[in-house]
Amino acid sequence: MPDSNNWLRSNSILGAALGVLAVLTVVFLLTLGGAAQIALTGVGVAGILFLAAKISQNRRAAHGSR
Repeated sequence: MPDSNNWLRSNSILGAALGVLAVLTVVFLLTLGGAAQIALTGVGVAGILFLAAKISQNRRAAHGSR
């Protein structure tokens, strides 16, 4: 069972990072203007997609190891 605890811990960290990144992306979207808004929103969305892919990759790895 230590593997599932480790998986849960890493996904909790990734999930928290995902939430923070989503909030920051919305803040950037609402507060900034022009090119900075587009660039930071793009970075935020890319980060969100990356973290979501990492979480699903961890989930697949955890299920595959059983």
